[in-house]
Amino acid sequence: MLTPGLVFEALLFLCGFQLCRYIWRLFKQRWQYQKLIRDLKMQEFAPAHPIWGHVFVLPTDEKKKLDALVDLIVPPGGETNSIDLSPFWLGPFTCMLMMSSPEYVKACVANADYKDNFVYDWVIPWIGDGLLTSGGPKWHRHRRLLTTGFHFEILKPYLNIFSDSADILLDKFSASEGKPMEIFKPVGLFALDSLLKCSFSYESNCQLQGENEYINAVHELSEIITLRALKIQYLNEMIFKLSPPGRRFRKLCHIVHEKSRSTIRKRRREIEEGGEGFKGRKGKYLDFLDILLAARDEDGKGMDEEEIREEVDTFMFEGHDTTGCAIPWLMYNLAKHPEYQQKCRDEIQQLFDQKEDDRLKWDDLCNLPYLTMCIKESLRMYPPVQTILRKLVKDVKLPNQTVIAKGTTVACSIIGLHYNPEIWPNPKEFNPERFTHENIKNRHTHAFLPFSAGPRNCIGQHFALNEIKVVMSKILHRFYIDVDPERSPIWIQRMAIRTWDGMYLRFSPVEHKD
Repeated sequence: MLTPGLVFEALLFLCGFQLCRYIWRLFKQRWQYQKLIRDLKMQEFAPAHPIWGHVFVLPTDEKKKLDALVDLIVPPGGETNSIDLSPFWLGPFTCMLMMSSPEYVKACVANADYKDNFVYDWVIPWIGDGLLTSGGPKWHRHRRLLTTGFHFEILKPYLNIFSDSADILLDKFSASEGKPMEIFKPVGLFALDSLLKCSFSYESNCQLQGENEYINAVHELSEIITLRALKIQYLNEMIFKLSPPGRRFRKLCHIVHEKSRSTIRKRRREIEEGGEGFKGRKGKYLDFLDILLAARDEDGKGMDEEEIREEVDTFMFEGHDTTGCAIPWLMYNLAKHPEYQQKCRDEIQQLFDQKEDDRLKWDDLCNLPYLTMCIKESLRMYPPVQTILRKLVKDVKLPNQTVIAKGTTVACSIIGLHYNPEIWPNPKEFNPERFTHENIKNRHTHAFLPFSAGPRNCIGQHFALNEIKVVMSKILHRFYIDVDPERSPIWIQRMAIRTWDGMYLRFSPVEHKD
């Protein structure tokens, strides 16, 4: 006969049994990682704590974290510490493999199905199962459908949008009257203004009127994702959902989703009421939303409203910070090195001398080789993506014939790659000459990866580079840029590399001869 005591003892036994199974799996997982480390003869970049692993190897002070990371790769004493493959322990039982070798990175980004959900799962409530987070047949289908949206014929009209948005930014620089001004916020608004116009022809006027509810939501969602990465307690999904930032995150997702859905429905009505499909939007350029609505696969099937919403939100998530951070760092590097700045200006002036205005045309983009070299060198030092995570879906053989087992998570360190002293001599120095044709042809194809690589590389990288070229050509044509000697920027890790307390530069007008 069952008694309450027997039931309790049975439940206690089952709980104890499940707990023992769970503990056994954890220790088995640790043993498997340790065996993999021994088999691959990996060297740790720093000693691991028995409990915390490498989580606290870098300083907890955000202002010192990136400097400390680069100092691990390139110690101040001058010796090199380039470790091609190293374990990174996230506590006592979970480990990922850190890579900073072009050969190893190439092997691990070659397959489109390699991706890791560790961070991607955090953004799915915002961007859904779009191009960034999806896999398998859905990813392949959407990649094919979206590729046409970044064809050069589609990108051409965007140059005028970039130019118009840049004019507003330049007016702000002019109004500073040579006094130091903080540039991250106005440049970020410029990038967001351009992106909203190119995404779904949304005239936000955010550069003049300040931020609105949608723009504030996009910014705050990015901040919360960064906060989650920095706070160890928020790595747990349940704790995050119950926390104030988790509740705020869900509310902001609702704001962004409703804006995207209402814009999609409005555009559908515009197209239907026009009576001639996309020709009904006469006089309008094709924006990203137009491309999504028109896209059809080989069976003539397009994307439904939710799939389009996911891709629009993905484009906003991936694109709003990329150029908004890349442009300030490029301006800072050129301000620190006036000799390179002047070479860019001479090149731009020579181009504009043949034109009636300061608007770049499509054919002009390939006639700015030195500016392009400076852009690439700045992206090397301050890459938009600092780490690429991949979970291997099959065994991967490395060039040294060792094998990384299926199921392993690898972290391709872009910072480690871009500061690897075996590839980049004196990597802490800004030197655009690294990207001359002669130097590039002697370098590994995967040594420079500001926009990732392989099939899952950034589909919008040409969009971003074109925007940087347009705005920088206008800035350098009109202004000399100088650093503020009293305020040096402190770089910190966010979704893209930002600064702790802003970036202050001075702008003085360039006098052009008639």
